Amino acid sequence: MNLLTEVVTTKSVGDGVLTMFKGIGKAMIQIKDGLYNIMPEMMSFMGEVWVILIPIGFAILTWIFSFIMRIFRFNR
Repeated sequence: MNLLTEVVTTKSVGDGVLTMFKGIGKAMIQIKDGLYNIMPEMMSFMGEVWVILIPIGFAILTWIFSFIMRIFRFNR
């Protein structure tokens, strides 16, 4: 192999950005596929425990609201 006659291809910033976004796109597709695979199980689970989760959600939202009110000292 003659290194002096080898053609050197230079990569530009655009090529690097294109490669980066291709990788991000592939990762996002894998995340989407994973979510689509797990969603039926999650929906059936949520259908069974929504009676428990709704009061817990209200309690968490109430705590967040009171925390914000305490930050601004609206409840003296």
